[in-house]
Amino acid sequence: MNKNEYIVDDTIKILSLLKYGRVIPSLLDYWLDDEKWQCELDNSSGSSAIIPELSNQKEIIGVEDLANTFLSMLDSYIVQVMSNLKGEFKPVILFSGGVDSTMIAWRFKELGFDQVLLANYSFGPGDTESELAENIAGYLGLPFFRFYKSKTFDSSKILDNPRKIWNEPFCDYSTIPTIELAYSVLENFTNKKLLIVDGTGADGCFGLGQRYNNWKNLETIPKIFRRLISYMYKTKSISLSKPFILEKLARIARRSVNNSLESAMLAQNALDGVAYSDKDIKLLEEMLTRWIDTSSFSDGYKRYIWSDIELICEGIFAQKTKSVFTNNGHSVVYPFLSRQIKNFAFYVSPFTLKECPKSLMKYSLERILPKHLIYREKSGFVESVPSVFYEKCFLLYLKECLVEGPVSTLLEKRYLKDCIKKLENGKVLSPQVYNFLWASVFTNRWYLSAV
Repeated sequence: MNKNEYIVDDTIKILSLLKYGRVIPSLLDYWLDDEKWQCELDNSSGSSAIIPELSNQKEIIGVEDLANTFLSMLDSYIVQVMSNLKGEFKPVILFSGGVDSTMIAWRFKELGFDQVLLANYSFGPGDTESELAENIAGYLGLPFFRFYKSKTFDSSKILDNPRKIWNEPFCDYSTIPTIELAYSVLENFTNKKLLIVDGTGADGCFGLGQRYNNWKNLETIPKIFRRLISYMYKTKSISLSKPFILEKLARIARRSVNNSLESAMLAQNALDGVAYSDKDIKLLEEMLTRWIDTSSFSDGYKRYIWSDIELICEGIFAQKTKSVFTNNGHSVVYPFLSRQIKNFAFYVSPFTLKECPKSLMKYSLERILPKHLIYREKSGFVESVPSVFYEKCFLLYLKECLVEGPVSTLLEKRYLKDCIKKLENGKVLSPQVYNFLWASVFTNRWYLSAV
């Protein structure tokens, strides 16, 4: 089969990957080889099972009661998981020292599971986030293991044939350090079955209120001003210019003008019509809306929570290491993606809509940690300047996108060539451009290796 014969059928899926970092789930029914993934032991989602003890409450209860209810649900899930595994698996928490992983580690400790290990990935000497994570582990009284780049696994090779690891493509350039952590954990626990506990999902459940309000408030700015900035973003190549604060403001304005609200909030970039074709974007947005309609939610904020959990948290973040661990005989769980926690997120949405991100979790953590460790600004799980994009093999695969594979027909060649030139000259690009370049290469390589 010619390598370009599948382009027409899968164009919308590839466009979805470039725009959202994931294929819209409703399109997976028509996916290559009909392969599907399952994120959780209990994969129920949406509004199908609202928590009985909370559904009868007429008004939102106080923050203390909410915090206690949340902790009780999280504890119940952890106890159930540990009971089902009957001590056959050693629990290991992927521990960044952020609110999510710290919350899980604390509850394991409180429930008497002192044998849990905290696995932290460090980008090298001077990694302040890793040092803070070790400090927090000290407060918790749990063993802390710091891991660096894998000694046996060459992460640069994952683009040679990504289908060997993942059944479906997804796009997030933090995949590199995340998979480095996964293989480092495997190297150091060769004779044990592991229960990997991943804090993915808390952002989607409890951290979207402020973001949702910001997007809604943006709509109050006259569209003519937003349209002007959007036009400059396309014609003046702001997406590749510094300072990146201007790039950020411009891309937000562009998304608010060119995309529906739900599409803008879920999109990973504003580069449709700039770096890749926007010909079928409206059709893609219609498909996105129809998929979100299946949640049965009419409230805009709940629809956002539901779609972010399903598309971003489960569809992207939870997939980065899942197959690495399960393919090696280990078990992976995501407490914040369990049915009870997701439904609790919908119930407390009037609270989270008004408060700072994950305020309920942070309030709970005040019982054990100093506030400066809880409320600090935490950086993302990526290098400040990701080295992978400047490596020879990545640049070769990026150039491949210009001439071969399904992504090549959607990309704006001049924009991609500009990116390649800047990378070859060692120039720093914005995070969203890095993510777009990763999406292009990863998607293209996944398709080509699947043929």
